[in-house]
Amino acid sequence: MRHQGFSTVELLIVVGIIGLVAAFVVPKVLGGSDSSRHKAVLKSTILAIDSIVEQAMLEGALPTDSGSVSVMQQLFRNKLNAVKVCIWAAGTNGCWDATNQGATNGAGGFVLANGVNASRIMRYSFSGNVYSEILIDSNGATGPNQEGIDQIFGYICYTPSGCPGIQSDAGKFTARYAPNEAYYEALFSN
Repeated sequence: MRHQGFSTVELLIVVGIIGLVAAFVVPKVLGGSDSSRHKAVLKSTILAIDSIVEQAMLEGALPTDSGSVSVMQQLFRNKLNAVKVCIWAAGTNGCWDATNQGATNGAGGFVLANGVNASRIMRYSFSGNVYSEILIDSNGATGPNQEGIDQIFGYICYTPSGCPGIQSDAGKFTARYAPNEAYYEALFSN
């Protein structure tokens, strides 16, 4: 006698194999989209900050001393259309958990409409170099909050001739410390 179609056991085996393959593939596909989103958001934020600093340098709007933190925060906040301002004072913060971000009294930052946090904006002067530190987090307080995954830390040089003391070109974001340097290269390699 000739059978037509598949038996129930055969169908269950095929469905089980498809389910097993999907259990491995779907998380990798979805995880890859998160990684791509983090990279795209970080890259666009870095490019926007670079553009703001370059324009301010051309207009002579950048202060030349390290004491003008509020001027830089105001410049970034206005040009990046921040929806919330964050100022640390006496160990408190207004926007996110700063325990792992090396927050300094007087440092501040902001939250953008797309959820990006830019923090630790402090101006420094070192060996004739005037620059800011900045930590950019692509998804704010949502995890994993790790440099090289959804965060990148670096400097922005305000000295027109560049900042050789921190190996940074004028008006450009420069990633500092591993894993930030490799992550930065990966962001801008394609």
